[in-house]
Amino acid sequence: MGKPTIYQTFRQVVGRAFRETGQALDRAGVKGHQMAVTTRVIGDDPVIYQDHLSRHRQQMPLLRRGKPVVSPDVAFLAPCATLIGTVHVGAGSSVFYKSILRADNCDNAEAFRENRAAIEAASASGRSPPAPAAASGVVQADDNDDAGGEHRDTGQRHPGEWDLDPQRAARTNSTATGGGIFIGEDTNVQDGCIIDAARDHTRIGNGVTIGHLASIHSATVRDHCLIGMGSLLQEGVVVEEESFVAAGANVPRDTVVGPGELWVGNPARKLRDLTPEERERLHYQADAYVEVASALKDNMLLGGNLPDSLSQYMYHGHDGEYDDDEEDSGYEEDYEDLDDKEEAEQQRDKVEDRHRKSI
Repeated sequence: MGKPTIYQTFRQVVGRAFRETGQALDRAGVKGHQMAVTTRVIGDDPVIYQDHLSRHRQQMPLLRRGKPVVSPDVAFLAPCATLIGTVHVGAGSSVFYKSILRADNCDNAEAFRENRAAIEAASASGRSPPAPAAASGVVQADDNDDAGGEHRDTGQRHPGEWDLDPQRAARTNSTATGGGIFIGEDTNVQDGCIIDAARDHTRIGNGVTIGHLASIHSATVRDHCLIGMGSLLQEGVVVEEESFVAAGANVPRDTVVGPGELWVGNPARKLRDLTPEERERLHYQADAYVEVASALKDNMLLGGNLPDSLSQYMYHGHDGEYDDDEEDSGYEEDYEDLDDKEEAEQQRDKVEDRHRKSI
């Protein structure tokens, strides 16, 4: 390759100048937006507003395939998670880093638009959407119906559902395929998971834990299940309540995992029934992830790069009752020998003030 010409050099220099100018404007816009929406408190990192520039689209609406509908009470959506098409996420649920929820093959998306305004209004107020009037000439959906067909709401409402339940829909004879992804409440989708709905709806219930790098394709997972890390649920799989699919298991298509069962292997097979203690632990694990996700959400709302000292203060001592054993012992040493109650309280306040100044 010969020496670059004057024109090539000019084009490269001018192109770089325009590109770097655009990046600088983008960074200024990101910083200004963070300053507008972020509350700064004592102890914040000096560079709390200097967020990294990212053009990642967390929620991707599609013109003919629907758009994501996320409850305002969702626990956490990672900045690098991706929701594409007709994806509905319920209150208290979380989607962690690098997870992809893809409903971009939903030929039935048009029917979901009829209730979208009611869904969004109801989710904003924290109540179930009103039941629309039943469509004339529409039959009730059959759970055994094959994928395909345009959806029309039958007017039945499931109490406690903030979102549109796909079971409420009826199908007509059509060649349409695909579906949406419906995630219930207090469910966590952990890092690197892939969930799609190419053949039919993917339905995930309440209190479900989906481990890292798991893949779910047009399957149904009932309430309080655990899908292990790296496992695969193929099309048509149904996992009943309080079941456990072990890490790395490959569940063949159209398989039904019974309630309270443990499945392992490739291809997956039933190993045994879960004990009552193990089934109870599934509930505990989901609840624990709700707490973790809520803490992450609070962190991100404050800028996302909090110092450790402030994080510990917020999550352990924001109400004046510190959980750290070392801090508790400090309080006791300072006022345990004082007989006067009022003087003891004043001494404790001084200790708390010293602690706040130290962070």
